[in-house]
Amino acid sequence: MPRKIGEAAVFDKRLIALAVVLRLVCLFLPYRWSDDPYRYWWEGRVQNAGFNPYRHAPDSPALESLRDANWQHVSHKEVPTVYGPVLLGTFRLAALTGLGPVIFKWIFTACDVALCVWLLRWYGHRAWLWVLSPLVIGEFGWNGHEMSLAILLFMIGLRRNSPLAFALAILTHLLALPLVAAVSLRNRDWRFWAILVGVVIAGYAPFAGVHLLTGLTHFAGRWRFNDALFGLLTGLVDEGTRRQVGGDVWFAFERAKVIAAVIVAASLAWVWWRRYTPARAALTVGGVILFFSPVVHPWYVTWLVAFACVEFRWWPIVWSGTVLLSYAGDSLAWRLGEYVPVFATLTWEWYRASIRPRWSQKNL
Repeated sequence: MPRKIGEAAVFDKRLIALAVVLRLVCLFLPYRWSDDPYRYWWEGRVQNAGFNPYRHAPDSPALESLRDANWQHVSHKEVPTVYGPVLLGTFRLAALTGLGPVIFKWIFTACDVALCVWLLRWYGHRAWLWVLSPLVIGEFGWNGHEMSLAILLFMIGLRRNSPLAFALAILTHLLALPLVAAVSLRNRDWRFWAILVGVVIAGYAPFAGVHLLTGLTHFAGRWRFNDALFGLLTGLVDEGTRRQVGGDVWFAFERAKVIAAVIVAASLAWVWWRRYTPARAALTVGGVILFFSPVVHPWYVTWLVAFACVEFRWWPIVWSGTVLLSYAGDSLAWRLGEYVPVFATLTWEWYRASIRPRWSQKNL
């Protein structure tokens, strides 16, 4: 029997209470699976000292006087920042508090909670996919990762078709750039594009220079972790050699990365041609990006969880659980355990939505 309205309200309040308790517990746990908040704290201090984190890597001699105990926990000290201007501004303000890296748990959990409220307000019961997701709770409440801010801004833009929110999402994390393109390609309002492009340019202007892309070049050129279909591409077309492009910056698996980029571009053309709804376009292109990315950190998958609250599919939810296996290891066995259930669910959903209806009509 369906629940009565009063019973539903009590049930929802209990779930909200559970979600809040789980997040509060995580806030008081020490960092265990991530050292990124130490990097956030460092780059906030660097800016407050008057330095440009796009120009100066953590091991730069110019920053030696800023080194403290937290600096020891910063990873990839030879690489300048890869974070967007909105995040850098957040780091800078956080560093002024003097509370240390723990503050980022509170900041990005606050963004997570704000997104919980937003999703519940506009998407009802599907919002529970985000509200009670162990991946979401762990990545923002426990690990203090920054992605919740970018997702919050993007989801506001998705609902409001807001160029400002979309621009701020891009300025927070560049993964938002192809996603904004996916949902906005059919928008012919010149004012929308003027605001979007203008805000993005204005955001990067204070940091402008040839050094702006140094950290991203490092990231795009050599980093690889927990990849799925990208691994198949490297086996098919690349021998694993690398090419130095200047200093200590080098590229590996270039041909595989070019093919992956072409596939992502093709997915953008596909969602435009098929006239997908904005949420379905974001989910489709976001899935293609992550499937063909050389780097798939667990918190990247939280984007798909948010999209599933609007355009429900099972495969992102399955992935939000199996991606946690990547914390156990990056071997073939662990990746098979992560990705086989995801692709099996994706195939099943594709069959139910496309193949079975066509087969049934053909045999009528």
